[in-house]
Amino acid sequence: MGVSTSTRKNISHDDSTNTLVSSEEIRRRTRGNSFFEDQPVKKYKIELIVEVNGKDINKDIFFLNNTKNISKEEKQNKNIHNLLEINEFNTDLYINNKKCEFKKYLTHINEEIKEYHIELVFKYDFLIKNCSYMFYNCKNITFIDLSKFNTLNTVNMSNMFYGCNNLKSIKLSTLFNTSKVTSMEKMFTNCENLINIDLSFFNTQNVKNMDSMFYYCAKMKNLDLSSFDTHNVTNMQTMFTNCESLTKINLSSFNTKNVTLMDGMFYGCKNLSEINLKNFNTSKVVDLGGMFFHCLNLKKIDLSSFSTENVIKMDGMFCECKNLIEINLSSFNTKNVTTMECMFSDCIKIKDINLSNFTNDNLISTKEMFYGCQNLMKINLSLINLTNNINITNMFNNCFKLKDIIINNSDKKRIKDIIKNVNNKNIEKN
Repeated sequence: MGVSTSTRKNISHDDSTNTLVSSEEIRRRTRGNSFFEDQPVKKYKIELIVEVNGKDINKDIFFLNNTKNISKEEKQNKNIHNLLEINEFNTDLYINNKKCEFKKYLTHINEEIKEYHIELVFKYDFLIKNCSYMFYNCKNITFIDLSKFNTLNTVNMSNMFYGCNNLKSIKLSTLFNTSKVTSMEKMFTNCENLINIDLSFFNTQNVKNMDSMFYYCAKMKNLDLSSFDTHNVTNMQTMFTNCESLTKINLSSFNTKNVTLMDGMFYGCKNLSEINLKNFNTSKVVDLGGMFFHCLNLKKIDLSSFSTENVIKMDGMFCECKNLIEINLSSFNTKNVTTMECMFSDCIKIKDINLSNFTNDNLISTKEMFYGCQNLMKINLSLINLTNNINITNMFNNCFKLKDIIINNSDKKRIKDIIKNVNNKNIEKN
């Protein structure tokens, strides 16, 4: 949709000279506003530059949605504005549950690339502590320039860019200080068109939550997080889920000694061909469920450094790793694991799995554990006793080439129940 001449005239365009109107000129035109004349206080300024795709520019070009205590109706009235109709307005921003007044100005428009320069002028001289939900669901923004945005005192960046579906690029600088931030939960969730972002200067020493931080950043191909300090992080679940284009990821600096949740961490990273997790400390992790689910291009996984004595869930951990041919789980301790359902389901290329260190102290279900492992020929489960209280439904279904199963079972009937699900009459049991 285009921008009408009359609209541009009202905001930022001088038809007589065919030039953009400066921010100073806009402020001169609004001198009558009591905000400037009656409030001789310091003003903290932030300039933001955003680009939109122009398809629905009358709806949600830009807004701050940091107003959790305001009703949905009030948010619609106060926070979503048509910047092409007015050049200056009040809105509400809640920081630490306190209402903070600021003015938002559209300083100028670049019509060709639909770029909007927006200046926030705060009534008080302070630095924002809470940036959570700041650009939440700004679906039309394609570019954000935060190079002049000082976040020295910011402690919360959760959901900051959540749902910016068309966002392709974010410009940051060292002013974007993350040294005090404790939560980056869902910070870039559903930024499905974000191609690249430089996070090399991020200071994450105080971050505790990285849950779903890059969830469905579907077009991001390379992610270098080698500068990240994660020694305080406890939650990394679904951190990179559905990063479908990701081929390389550098996690060499990760300290995971306090992480308890890693479920779904790399779920759906279908183009990730290799991953090095030798530095991972998993001694406190309780959930590894779906960690590598649908990592279609992973051929080798070495988790020999993993400590799993506290893990309870391993369900779907390697499910649909269809090109996986080699896996090392020699360090795994499964004494507290309750479910291994679908753990290796549809790993169609793997031929041999050595799980001789696996035990079943608290195991409840191995349902479909090896379902669809079409080329699996040998499996060692020598320490597992598949007792009657364990659900073994379809445990070996469609393992057409399986000939050698080593299971520690004294109950002959139970062994027969296991074998009959293999779909291979030539099975050899030990």
